[in-house]
Formats: sequence, C-alpha cells, structure tokens
Amino acid sequence: MYSKEEAALIRKKFWSSFDKFSKPRRKRLGKHSAWMLHNTGIKAFNLKFDANNKSVQVGFEIASKGIQRQLKYYEKMQSLKSLLDEEFDNQLIWNDHYLTESARLSDGQGKEVFRIYIEKESLNLHKEDDWNQIFEFFYIQMTKLEDWFMEYKDIIKMNEEEIFNDE
Repeated sequence: MYSKEEAALIRKKFWSSFDKFSKPRRKRLGKHSAWMLHNTGIKAFNLKFDANNKSVQVGFEIASKGIQRQLKYYEKMQSLKSLLDEEFDNQLIWNDHYLTESARLSDGQGKEVFRIYIEKESLNLHKEDDWNQIFEFFYIQMTKLEDWFMEYKDIIKMNEEEIFNDE
C-alpha cells in the first residue's frame, strides 16, 4: 500500500509517461498533441481516461449539476447506441448510475454521473510493468472515441437549447 504522497507521485509519473507515449503518435496522425477530454464543445459532456489499481477505462462522462441535462444527453447517446456499440465491438458498458472515484471513497465528495466506457481489467496504474499495456489501450480506445465523437458531435448537440431550457 502506498501513502497518499507516494500514490500521487506514481500517478504524476504515469500521466507524464503517457503524454510522452501519445504525443508523437497523435502528431503522426495529424491530430492535436492534447486529447480532447473536457474541450468537447458540449457543456457537461467529457471524454475520460480513468486508471486505478484494478482496471483502466476510456469513455464518455455526462455530468451536470442539473440531472435533466445529464438525462437528455444520455438519451441522445442511447439513440446513437447501435453506431457507438458497433465501433467498439459491443464492448461498451452503459452505466447511468456511475459513482466517480471520489464518491466511492469515504469523503463522499464524488458524484453520480452517466458514463459510457470500455474497460480493461487486471491492469494496475501502480505497477510500472503494466504501463505499456495501459498506454496502448488508452491510445487506441481514446483515438476511436474522439474520432467517433467528432463524426457525431453535431447530432449530439442537436436541440441543445431544449436541453438548457429544461433546467
């Protein structure tokens, strides 16, 4: 078990190493060096990397103060479900009650969100021997997720005024 400080240093080294792994690959594809993540252009709609000591995930996270906005975007994604599932070989997990990491911890500061993600178990962020497998998984899956999102972004944003006005 690691202290909070040791775990924070491992996470920092991990993300720095992943950055060094992914930037040149993204550049070769003609993409921005930074991942899209929170810069989706849709409020409350993010792309997400997640890694812990049991598994790693890549996916969409829909989180908003207003549950109506979350619900509308989740419904919009469900209308595109067959297209998204096809892109990810039906390996996606659709969770409309996902608890963020901090919600699972004793401080209870996390929140419940909608998450659509692909997961690979038995990989551990704290084991440097797992990092290459995690980097490959993250890179391949997030690239597919970003590409899919860019193709369907306008459909996801459609009727956005309706979503905002319902709050």
